[in-house]
Amino acid sequence: MPKMFKLVSKNGLRMIKYSLHDDYSLFKHELQRAKAKIFKPQNKIENKRPEMNLLEKKEKYNELIKHNNELTDLFLFKDDSPKVSIIINLDSSCDLNSLFNKFHHNLVYPNFEVIVIADHLAEDTGEFISKLKNQFSVDLIENSNGRSYAEIHNSTVESVNGEYLLFLDGNLKPTYGWLNSLMQTTLENRNTGCVGAKIVNPNLEDGPNNFKIQSIGAEFVETKNGNFIVSEMANGLDPNEEICMKQNLRAAVNKKAFLISKALFLEVGGFDESYQNCFESIDLSLKLLKKGYSNIYNPNSIIFNCLNPDNSPSRNEKDDLILFNNRWNQFLRGNVLLDKIETSHVFSLEKLKVAFAVSESGEHASAGDYFTAKEFGEAIKSLGWDVCFLPRNGPDYWYDLDDVDVVISLLYTFDPRRIRSSRGSLIKIAWPRNWFDRWTFFPWFGNYDLVLVPSKISQMFVKEHSGKDATLVPLATNPNRFNNEIPESEDYYSDYCFTGSYWNDYREIIDLLDPDKLPYKFNLYGKNWELIPKFKPYHRGFINYINIPKLYASTKIVIDDANSATKAYGSVNSRVYDALACGTLVLTNGKLGALEIFGEDLPVFETETQLNNLLNHFLEVDEDRIDLVEKLQKFVVENHTYFNRALQLKKTLIEYLHSKQS
Repeated sequence: MPKMFKLVSKNGLRMIKYSLHDDYSLFKHELQRAKAKIFKPQNKIENKRPEMNLLEKKEKYNELIKHNNELTDLFLFKDDSPKVSIIINLDSSCDLNSLFNKFHHNLVYPNFEVIVIADHLAEDTGEFISKLKNQFSVDLIENSNGRSYAEIHNSTVESVNGEYLLFLDGNLKPTYGWLNSLMQTTLENRNTGCVGAKIVNPNLEDGPNNFKIQSIGAEFVETKNGNFIVSEMANGLDPNEEICMKQNLRAAVNKKAFLISKALFLEVGGFDESYQNCFESIDLSLKLLKKGYSNIYNPNSIIFNCLNPDNSPSRNEKDDLILFNNRWNQFLRGNVLLDKIETSHVFSLEKLKVAFAVSESGEHASAGDYFTAKEFGEAIKSLGWDVCFLPRNGPDYWYDLDDVDVVISLLYTFDPRRIRSSRGSLIKIAWPRNWFDRWTFFPWFGNYDLVLVPSKISQMFVKEHSGKDATLVPLATNPNRFNNEIPESEDYYSDYCFTGSYWNDYREIIDLLDPDKLPYKFNLYGKNWELIPKFKPYHRGFINYINIPKLYASTKIVIDDANSATKAYGSVNSRVYDALACGTLVLTNGKLGALEIFGEDLPVFETETQLNNLLNHFLEVDEDRIDLVEKLQKFVVENHTYFNRALQLKKTLIEYLHSKQS
């Protein structure tokens, strides 16, 4: 039978086997979910936090204002400062007494006018506004024709006298110096679009949200159908948390209170009148952002929202939501993900979530792919991203990726076509480190968005057999775990050692190494080596991954036996990087990989004689071994850590998204 036919037949059988496994896993998972729904326990009634009394509310208010004032150097404007038109939107739920109590005192800004738009004019509204005219310039506009928010505000802007526009919801209560802070930010920054305030819940009935953030801007959340809704950024956080105290760019500001230049407002066409009640300010902010302007959140402008959000109208009404997504979905899909990758917090505070598809996970795992993913994941976390693992044989269905942004599969058995995800922007990455013929054989390989490979040879193989351009990402080490600060352990002492298991597949070490012929202490770790008679006396059993750094620190030389799935493709094993990071010399049979990564520096053997000669030389001449390993260790720590790989992954993701946008 031709060799290729045998290969295809084996891979075909594997494909059937893996598909059946996934089908059974899905059936089992759905059965468990159905049972859980049927036998769902009743929720316990939680004790509500007691509502704050009047004194506690006052103390909390003063504490918040005092803390903000201590951090804020309020800029005082002169009388000839640019005029601001404060456009206040009133509805039936607004409390005029609350809004205008100390309004003039807290304003501080000298040059302004107030325009009040009333949707439903109460009997005493006109009289109340007339009394305010004794304090400052104020006009009342009645929206008697029931025009939409966008229509009435666009019409009002045409008649105002201000150089700047301040849109303010009638249910808000500004604090001292709020407008000065917004104007200062506007004037100090180039290409400023909208500037938004910090909106705080003052004393809601549900205790936990008392004096918590309602919004520091708009946050974009992708839903199960691939659409985006807009939520309040930082909702429920303490106002003094770092993210709430830091001025930052925002994709969009909150509709309730924001400042913008009148000229700029008109330049982009004002509010889009296609919207009925939602997304006007969000649409305006995104138009500005797309034109290169910067929307900014100012943490020093504190405004209290006096309306319980439970009574607020829905922000995402159906028709407006459809219109908004028709216009902005494609723009948001790439930019929200890019924002998470760069941890900019412009579109979202949500962390990028990366999932690794692995054989198994947890403290009792023994699969090499899991440890590779674990070390890579630790480095990824340092970028400010979240990491999780999807074990093939775990308790959950490993294709459920609702909250995942990037999935990296280390297994050719993972079929990306089966993924169930709410995120249309999900990036699917294959990272074959071995068995490249199997990876490229399976029909689902073409469904990956990106492919990472460990060597140039594997890169060419993937291109030839799939047409995909793969990115070079070799394995690496975690210097926080593998380093020369690890103390030696008598339990693991040896002159040379090998770590790796025997699975009844041919390994060159069986023919090329005979410890009986060498006068040095040899230890062998891994599974099933007792099946090889000449190795049985040296077999020390399986070693837990957590103890491998101690092992490498306690030996002089580590032998690397690249197997058939990696050697021909130039893929360098993790043990090479890990041992060198510990300051331990490595001798390898993986010539192609050694030459690509280390040039001529890493000792290579191809015969038993070569291996014996290398062992004899480097175990007898300590100076040569120490000098060489110091050079190799420095090279690895500088160029081949998982943090290096994490930065490379970040760069690859950004380039991929930019290529899709262009």
